[in-house]
Amino acid sequence: MFAGYYFIYGVVAHLPLLAVLVTGLVLVARQRARIGARSVTLAQLGLGLLTLELVAEAAWTMALPQLYQVLDSAATSFGVVSSAIGLILSVLLAAGIGLLIAAVVARTSPGSDFAGAPGPVYGGPPGYPPASYSPGQPADSYVRPDNPATGPTDPGFNQPT
Repeated sequence: MFAGYYFIYGVVAHLPLLAVLVTGLVLVARQRARIGARSVTLAQLGLGLLTLELVAEAAWTMALPQLYQVLDSAATSFGVVSSAIGLILSVLLAAGIGLLIAAVVARTSPGSDFAGAPGPVYGGPPGYPPASYSPGQPADSYVRPDNPATGPTDPGFNQPT
């Protein structure tokens, strides 16, 4: 009876999280071009460590009854082993989460093109605005190349009266 309970708790109860971690590994691997190689590598390492921690935790849960019998219910021996395993699992968990956080905040290369890249809200036609135009410059001081005599003709510009 106890073996079945520990199998259910040790393996079956961890299957949903295992499915999420494996799915995360696949999804992150498919986004290399969009989010950058550094972020993907850090995310894969983090998800891999979390998967390793989950498998080790399931194995620890399965081995717990046998370990208790082997140590002959010696509280000191069991406490030392249990604390050591708990510390290892905690370090794996912290490292995995830390790598996932690093993947989120990792910078991509300056020339990369991804959805969150800063850029102009409106690019306009080629040659607009010219290189000499600065954002702080008044809009009506810009003369469009296609209509130099009358000045700016876009409805968004202040028109001279």
